[in-house]
Amino acid sequence: MELDILDRKILAQLDLDSRQSAQEMARKIRSNKDTVNYRMKRLVDEGIITKWLARVETAKFGFNNIKVYIRFQDTDEEKEKEFSIT
Repeated sequence: MELDILDRKILAQLDLDSRQSAQEMARKIRSNKDTVNYRMKRLVDEGIITKWLARVETAKFGFNNIKVYIRFQDTDEEKEKEFSIT
C-alpha cells in the first residue's frame, strides 16, 4: 500500500498527539472527520498501524525527548539488531 499525503498527515498527527479526536485531527489537516476515521481504520487493516502505545509526556516531568533516525550503510541485519532498542 502506498501512502498519500492525507495518510501521511494523519500519521504525523497521531505521532504528535494520539489522544486527539478524529474531529480535532480533521480540523488540523483540513479534512472531514469521517474521512479521517475511514483512513485510520484502513491503516490498521492494511497493517501500517500495528499497535497503539501509551506515551508518557516526559517534558512535564522536566525531561527532554529527542527522536533520532539512523540510516545504516554497508551493514548486515545482525549489526542493525545490535543497535535496535525494541
